[in-house]
Amino acid sequence: MSLGISNNKIYKNIKYERQAVITAIQDEMKLDKLMEKLNNQTFTDDLALKTFKWLKKRYNQNEKISLLRLDDEENIDTVKLTDAGVQEFEYDSLLNLLLKYQKRRELFKGAKKIAELTKDTELSIEKMENKAQDTIFQLTSSQVQEDSIYDMQDVLNKFFQNVTEIQESENKITGLNTGFITLDSKLKGIHPGHLFTIAAPTHYGKTSFALQLALNMIKQEYHVAMFSLEMDVIEIGRKIVSLDSKVPTSDYQQKLEDYQRKNMNASLDRLLDLYFTLSDKRGLSPTDIKAKCRLISRQQEIDVIVIDYLQNMEYGDGENTEKRIGNTCLELRNLAGEMNVPIILISQMNRNASRDKPSMHNTRGSGRIEEISDEVLIINRPNKDNENMETRETAKIIIEKGRTTGGGVITMDFYPEIQAWRDQYDEHITVNRRK
Repeated sequence: MSLGISNNKIYKNIKYERQAVITAIQDEMKLDKLMEKLNNQTFTDDLALKTFKWLKKRYNQNEKISLLRLDDEENIDTVKLTDAGVQEFEYDSLLNLLLKYQKRRELFKGAKKIAELTKDTELSIEKMENKAQDTIFQLTSSQVQEDSIYDMQDVLNKFFQNVTEIQESENKITGLNTGFITLDSKLKGIHPGHLFTIAAPTHYGKTSFALQLALNMIKQEYHVAMFSLEMDVIEIGRKIVSLDSKVPTSDYQQKLEDYQRKNMNASLDRLLDLYFTLSDKRGLSPTDIKAKCRLISRQQEIDVIVIDYLQNMEYGDGENTEKRIGNTCLELRNLAGEMNVPIILISQMNRNASRDKPSMHNTRGSGRIEEISDEVLIINRPNKDNENMETRETAKIIIEKGRTTGGGVITMDFYPEIQAWRDQYDEHITVNRRK
């Protein structure tokens, strides 16, 4: 299969590359522009690249730069450089042209990479499209954004603005409000760009806790995108409506009482127009999730991403499990930064996790998960099997890690029948169970 363009010579100009570096050697202001705009990948000519690397090293060390020193230190034939001629006018245009050549080479390489994907007969069409989208996304977002570079004045202004906002804020919440007073008071909300991990053994209510967070947030008109890699759309829908209607999830699988149906209908009306998007496809990789997030955000900007759960994701082949889990977490944290949203990641703990004091050591790949996550919350239900706690149970949320706030423990109420979580400062829930 041919891409239609096999001659890559149109994507480079050796004379222009040499002109860019020789001009910078002889003009300090143009040297500043060269260092600001270009990088190693801009150059295809070995002579120009070697000169650029030498210039970069001397520039960073604030040392004297001259043709004589270049010839002496690198044994470069400076005659070949000077033969290219000094670019005296429109130096910015020359640099921009070299950047265009670089981008075209990258796009050409990306096109070839996408073409190679079509030869993999074991790859599904959806996986192929997601990998192709990811390749394009990396190509179109590879350049450093100007607003990611700050001088000291910018740094101090940003800091002062943040401090002022905190002081003037009535509730001191600097991130997104979770709807849990005590949790928000401790963590100051959940912050865009952060990986927010919730860990617990199976049947401890970790999905319900994440859904409770999501429900609290969509009622504040945040748009939540959830990726459920375990439960299907009906199971998630049942949990959400149960949380809102206070009708036990088990009752929705049998004939409802009239008053329960009334509560359900009222709940459906409340929830209908809220911003919530769900994918229940299993075995997604970080690349798949990135692709779906970009697709969703074209219709409605995403404020929060929920992933349930880490151990059900596709890690890829090759390295040991712990390293693959770590790489997956890193990709998700990078996605949080790229999209500037918090990602709530649910993680499964081993069944033998201590009832008294569970920790991330009970999770496979725990070291990397905790290292990469910005916040780590562990659900502890010491009274889980106490028959006297059927309607309301006292539980603990252990803040194992808070990157900017430190650790701690929060006491909450858990209602097993409806899988609901409540801050102890909130009113108790009346469960609409069958009579």
